Amino acid sequence: MDDNKIMGKVSFMMVLFLFFLVLSCFPATVQPSINTSVQAMAGFGPSIILPLTGNVYPRGQFELSLRIGNPPKSFTFEIDTGSDLTWVQCDADCEGCSLPKHELYKPGKAYVPFDDPLCAAIGNQGSDDPKKKCDFTVQYVDGSTSGYLVRDIFTLRPDKGSSTLTFGCGNKIQSYTGKPLETTGILGLGKRVVSIPHQLRAVGETQNVIGHCLSGKNEGFLFIGNDPVPSSGVTWAPMLKKELV
Repeated sequence: MDDNKIMGKVSFMMVLFLFFLVLSCFPATVQPSINTSVQAMAGFGPSIILPLTGNVYPRGQFELSLRIGNPPKSFTFEIDTGSDLTWVQCDADCEGCSLPKHELYKPGKAYVPFDDPLCAAIGNQGSDDPKKKCDFTVQYVDGSTSGYLVRDIFTLRPDKGSSTLTFGCGNKIQSYTGKPLETTGILGLGKRVVSIPHQLRAVGETQNVIGHCLSGKNEGFLFIGNDPVPSSGVTWAPMLKKELV
């Protein structure tokens, strides 16, 4: 395998990222109203809004649930704005998986070949067999995950169809701290084209804008698209466009 390690949690997004740090936030069960006129005029669908649970302390993470497959099955993901590739613990001879076998994602035959553009986007530079499975390795501060890329259906809106997206089938998970992963996978929200927001933008689903609102009650929401962005009262700041070493 080529050296295609994607440095997680040390890079920042090039897409617009909004972080509302407020004392009182929308509860996870109360989603903001969406004005669809702007995105509809631009050819994009309405924003995707996903409830979050978690906290900064003591857990240090926030999670959401995504439905994958047909029929759809729910999987939990820790959100990570510092990495790009979304991956899920996979029922494919998994080494180091932290969940029971029946809770793992079962991959079908829709794997991503080595000659796919998204395979090149994660750093693979070619292969003697262009149709073999595209493998990946993601390095984090506290561990690493390896596997291969697959495609499947994501049901992200309850009232509007589904999207076929590319993500990682992780079957070799290593923790440097000894602490097992609490969720089924990691949702990468970084700047590269393999990230879920970028893929949704590429197929015209929604704008490549993400943000989240977090309350002090272990809840909040993540949005993809620019509908929930207030017209005033938001301070904008440019994000770094290069990785920190």
